[in-house]
Amino acid sequence: MKRIILTILSLYVITSVSAQNNEPFCCIKKGAELEYQTTDPKGKETGRSITKITEATGENGNYTITQTISTFVEGTEIFGPMTVTTTITDGNASVALGGGAAIDVTSDAPIIPANLSVGQELATGTLNINMSGIKSTQEISSHKVVGREDITTSAGTFDCFIVEQEYVAKVAFIKVKGKQKIWYARGVGNVQTETYDKKGKLASRQVLISATGL
Repeated sequence: MKRIILTILSLYVITSVSAQNNEPFCCIKKGAELEYQTTDPKGKETGRSITKITEATGENGNYTITQTISTFVEGTEIFGPMTVTTTITDGNASVALGGGAAIDVTSDAPIIPANLSVGQELATGTLNINMSGIKSTQEISSHKVVGREDITTSAGTFDCFIVEQEYVAKVAFIKVKGKQKIWYARGVGNVQTETYDKKGKLASRQVLISATGL
């Protein structure tokens, strides 16, 4: 169940980005395809996800982005292809899931603003998920830009801002407290995500391993 929670949070990270005047911290190129690999602390693969941008319209920070996301855990497809449509209007985002997905998402959780700088404090908020009647929440209690660096993966080299967030996720009787560090690149979105448990130990790492059509 904890793994499913982290998978949903990763899905939200992929879609919860925005911009106003500059190129956004997400992919808005129709036809682009992004593949991510998830590993455990020892580097063993535990899952993959493939995101395809099927439609992207808008300008000047107001966008509608439709993508299909297929998520695999230990070789088994648990979501997908799931259609996700993200609408960004004047700095506010809404996420709609289709394609038969029995998942409802409502949120006042923050999106990534157009301009980032190291040391910048970002807004906090709450993400609510209802997955086939199983309700969960993710409350982001701390959200800030902690660094900037070039990161190289098999998909290429990317100039990234590192955003750190502390959260408490709850589903049924399970409570997960932890921290995420996310490397964001303009025109791409998250390049790498590290998730830590409540003791500060690395729990998982998600890395962009392939990117086409950017």
